[in-house]
Amino acid sequence: MSLHSRRGLTSKLSSKKYRDAFVAARISQTLAIQLRVLRQRAGLSQPELAKELGTSQNAVSRMESPKYGKHSSSTLKKLAAYYDVGLIIRFAPFSEIMDWTLGLKEESVAVPDFAHDRFGEEFDSVLADKRRAASHCLAADEAMDIPHSVVPHRRFSAAAQSGPEWPTQSSDDVLTRRKPAGTAMAVLSEHRVNG
Repeated sequence: MSLHSRRGLTSKLSSKKYRDAFVAARISQTLAIQLRVLRQRAGLSQPELAKELGTSQNAVSRMESPKYGKHSSSTLKKLAAYYDVGLIIRFAPFSEIMDWTLGLKEESVAVPDFAHDRFGEEFDSVLADKRRAASHCLAADEAMDIPHSVVPHRRFSAAAQSGPEWPTQSSDDVLTRRKPAGTAMAVLSEHRVNG
């Protein structure tokens, strides 16, 4: 971030009208870019995503437009759940928004889903621990000749361990249909040129 651009932006932020427009633009443009990158990374067209979400292609197109600016929190939560990413909606000081804007990088826009987040290995380790514990409980019950009807919470079959209570990357249909497409910076550059 150059000192000149920071000073220029700080000077512009002295106007209340500019501050209001700046915040609105940051929200609209950031969401539009991220939604487009998420959709492209999932290998989906706008009509395909619309079908998945039970909405129209026109609605998806509007959400990906930096001029739209009317994203509801319920729609954003639905999209976060669909793409398996987190969502933060909070108030922030202008200095933080300015720092984020001036230091915008691909990592800021291209949000990894849960399976590709930096703590994915930690999650895999916790999941493996749970599976081991379940196996040990079953083995202990069988060694003590305890019928499963006496200890119903310890009914762990191989099928139960790979079912919805034991999520794996391969069982997540959203993850298995994702294909990398385009980079976030290409989308970001396109928005800077067109937006």
